Amino acid sequence: MPEKNLEKLRKSDPEDEESLFTGLTVAEWFEIGENIEDNNLRVDYYTKLIKIDSKLTDAYFYRAIAYRHQNKYEEAVRDFTKVIALNPDSKEAYYNRGYTYLLEIDKNMEAIGDFSKAIELDPQYVEPYVYRGYAFLVETDKNEEAIDDFSKALELNPDYVPGYNYRGRTYYDLGKYKEAIEDFNKVLELEPGNFNVYNNRGLAYGDLENFQQAIYDFNKVIEINPDYGPAYKNRGIAFRMLENNQAAVDDFNNYLRINENFNSDAEVIRHWIREMGYSPHY
Repeated sequence: MPEKNLEKLRKSDPEDEESLFTGLTVAEWFEIGENIEDNNLRVDYYTKLIKIDSKLTDAYFYRAIAYRHQNKYEEAVRDFTKVIALNPDSKEAYYNRGYTYLLEIDKNMEAIGDFSKAIELDPQYVEPYVYRGYAFLVETDKNEEAIDDFSKALELNPDYVPGYNYRGRTYYDLGKYKEAIEDFNKVLELEPGNFNVYNNRGLAYGDLENFQQAIYDFNKVIEINPDYGPAYKNRGIAFRMLENNQAAVDDFNNYLRINENFNSDAEVIRHWIREMGYSPHY
């Protein structure tokens, strides 16, 4: 039934669209929407539902999600705001509007306000704690408040990867490398293929001067994603600290090769290569 009606909608006369929904329940309307993968079609579809019933809260909500996937953040915010106007107790609308604000420029304070409201409506709601913590870091540099939010999220859901990831990165920025490594370990326990976290853990080991463990982590990054340039640079630095100059130069040249067209620190890398008595290849 949903697939058949979806095909009819794609070919329908705009003046006769309402008849296509005749005989369907509201649940079936949204079942059709769930089967639409193209975001342009999703926006069009939910717009049709809104024309039929302008107080259909979920239609605004799902259209907002589709707008966000199109990077149309203002339109998404407008629809989430409409959801809140129709249902002031919608924690999901506050959370999603806050998350959309995070994707815009200079909207972090608005995001913090929405995440706080979502938490007020449901203190057990995990995601707003994590992203409010992230917004605290970006907007106000409130590291301790951010860590408190990440920790609260993990108290509510001990397997929530973004909580460990963001808290680990915050600990790293504060120079708390051992605590950062503990959080990165937990991420990798839950997501063994997360090469970004291997890279971040490698950096933390490097700052603790455990260069062999750092090299192990950068090896894992390259094993998972051979085209991830920063891992070559970071491993090269670790090799250089261990005075393994040939290995360091090989990694630096690989970094220059991979990032040849957009390498802001290329001259620094070339200087290091020459300093070790070699010539850069790129």
